[in-house]
Amino acid sequence: MSETVSIKFKIEGKDQFNEISIDVNDLNKAIRDAKKQADGFNKSMIEWSHTINVAESLNSVIGNLRDTFADLVSGYNDDQVGLAKLTQAMRNTMGASDEMVASVEELIDAQER
Repeated sequence: MSETVSIKFKIEGKDQFNEISIDVNDLNKAIRDAKKQADGFNKSMIEWSHTINVAESLNSVIGNLRDTFADLVSGYNDDQVGLAKLTQAMRNTMGASDEMVASVEELIDAQER
């Protein structure tokens, strides 16, 4: 013999109670199915959260790389401006030849290493 569960409920705004009856086995199956779906949704949300964390970390790494490259480009540009100024000063004050300028550039390169 099957057991049933009866539930009385009142819908807000109405003065009457409604009653539903359901077989215990059917109710048990519905609860298990709902839990299974909730567990699957929870797993999906956890996986989505991990995916978002990875994407945020990747975005941070890319931002750091962008900043590093920007610093390197800026430093290179500053070096080029400084070298151009030095070359011009050597030519103006010392009448330096291309060979003398190249010699100083090689010395600067050696000191930077």
